[in-house]
Amino acid sequence: MKYLIAALASMFLIPIPSWGDVSLIEAIWTAVGMVALFASLWSMPKVVVDFVVAKHAPSGKMAEARVMLARGHIRRECIRLAQGAIILLIGLYADFQPQPYSKITLVGLFLTLGVVALAALVAVQSLLDRRQRDAAERVLAEEA
Repeated sequence: MKYLIAALASMFLIPIPSWGDVSLIEAIWTAVGMVALFASLWSMPKVVVDFVVAKHAPSGKMAEARVMLARGHIRRECIRLAQGAIILLIGLYADFQPQPYSKITLVGLFLTLGVVALAALVAVQSLLDRRQRDAAERVLAEEA
């Protein structure tokens, strides 16, 4: 019975391409982590400059609101930076571990792809926020 279950389970395993000890899933995970980390690092200077400008603006309700918004942008970008670093570290850790299995179940594949998609959304969030800040900056420059 035990062998029958093992044989049935092995029918549903999907082979994972790999290069040495690094599987395709690990390589994708590491690449997505690097993109997320670099996208967040690329957006960080603009966010900090926005905060400094808002902090040094003349006092008033509008200035207080700008400081609160800028502080929120810094907080979100720092969280994305931490998420990107964690994703990258998990990918690098997996890259350097021996690969005991060369196959994955369909459920495992969907779960892994789902987590990788969430990781990719971290990078997309940073890039879209950067693009939005650039557009707002252009509008303000045209108005001045």
